[in-house]
Amino acid sequence: PSSNDDRQWFAVVYYGMGNLYRVKQARAGGTAPSAIAAQLGLHPFVAQKAVAQSALFQATELVLLHHRLLTIDHDLKTSPLDAETLLDAMLVGR
Repeated sequence: PSSNDDRQWFAVVYYGMGNLYRVKQARAGGTAPSAIAAQLGLHPFVAQKAVAQSALFQATELVLLHHRLLTIDHDLKTSPLDAETLLDAMLVGR
C-alpha cells in the first residue's frame, strides 16, 4: 500500500478532475460561469479556473479520466504500487 502522502496527492488530483467534470456539466446545462461557484459550492477562484480548464476537454474525456482515476484508487488500496507510479502509467497509456 502507498503512503499517506501519495494518497493525499492522489485525492487532490481526483478532486480537481471531479470539479472539471461538474463544471463541464453545469456549463452544458446553461449555467453561467459567474453562477457556477454558488451552484457547485466551490470557492470563486476554484470555479473560475475550473471553467477555463474544463473548456479544454470534451465531457467524454473527463468521464474516461474519472474511470482511470477510480482504477488507480482501487490499485492504491490493493497493490504495492505507489500513486506516482500508477499515475505515470496512466499518462503513458498503460
